[in-house]
Amino acid sequence: YLRGREQRITSPADRNLRIAMYEKAVELDPGFAQAYAALAGAHLSMYWWYLDRTGERLASAKAAVDRALQLDPDLPLAHSMLGKYYEAIKDFERAERHHLIALAGQPNNADFVLGLASMQARRGEWAQGISSFKRATVLNPRSSGLFWNTGAALQFVRQYPEAEVYFDRALALSPTRMAALFKARLYLAWHGDVERARSVLEEVPEQVALRTLLGGNISGSRWLFRTLYHDLPESVDTLTLQALNGDSVTYYFAKADLYGVGPASELANAYHDSARVAAEHRVEAEPEEARIRSLLGIAHARLGDRASAVREGTRAVELMPISREAIDGPEILAHLAEIYMILGDYDLAIDQLEVLLSIPSWLSAAWLEFDPFWAPLRDHPRFQALLDKYDQPASN
Repeated sequence: YLRGREQRITSPADRNLRIAMYEKAVELDPGFAQAYAALAGAHLSMYWWYLDRTGERLASAKAAVDRALQLDPDLPLAHSMLGKYYEAIKDFERAERHHLIALAGQPNNADFVLGLASMQARRGEWAQGISSFKRATVLNPRSSGLFWNTGAALQFVRQYPEAEVYFDRALALSPTRMAALFKARLYLAWHGDVERARSVLEEVPEQVALRTLLGGNISGSRWLFRTLYHDLPESVDTLTLQALNGDSVTYYFAKADLYGVGPASELANAYHDSARVAAEHRVEAEPEEARIRSLLGIAHARLGDRASAVREGTRAVELMPISREAIDGPEILAHLAEIYMILGDYDLAIDQLEVLLSIPSWLSAAWLEFDPFWAPLRDHPRFQALLDKYDQPASN
């Protein structure tokens, strides 16, 4: 149990090792409720970090937390993990109930406060969520993760100067790849400053940062990737499928983005077709997984299949609307905007962008203004009006 708890997480293999340690703990002591709760949390981390979004993974988490509560109905950690489980299936009412039970048992547990903060943000309760995020950093001012989570929430509501303060503190405590990637995203959203964003990534090993970015657990990850790595082919060219834990969809998209797009790039089209095949297999196995459906729509768009692209993109938004999920929902809508842009349906693309700029999200007018992907819209009156409306003063 102690080995699992102290396992340093730098790769998907580390998360699997943590699960193995907790499984061994409950095998040695079937009455160890705390270990069952920790095992549930380890399974849920695979889900939340997009390493395994299957129903089987969630079922494993639920079985472990149910056993923990059977052994100890008042165990705070078990209620916190059950809250995270209900958050994963978007039952926020039950999620809140169990997060509050956990906090009633341990009101000064920063991790439990973080769990409540995450649930509040996903439900769209940004003011309450940010207040909870900040409280977590006060309770544990030595945790880098608490600070970059708070910074990420502040960036979502476009409070960029304050977000920078929290990212700086996170990196001062521990120069982790996640803190660096979130801070890099901040500079793109705030000022469209590519060079400053890249300078942040120089603080962490490039391959580690790239692997984390492509793992899909950062909102705007594909746009961040294409901006920061499009002229660093050696970084992506040496990326292996194994480094991405066998995620063939992400792997083939990265390769396609590396080699460019359009009829002039046969290699890019080949990789997009491979991404399409891989995504179709994933959709067949996980039909409710909105992110994979939206990526399948992008692959269809790149290959010129308009009907399939729009079908998958709109279905993904139906599965994960912003009204249901305020953190992941904007990502799916951004993918739909990308699909329409690729297809040349510029007004429909702008429709989606207008929604994204009007709500809390990682997207900003500054990002749209510098990202070369949106260059075809530069002279579109609606696009320019959108940038003017949501442009923030340079002093921010």
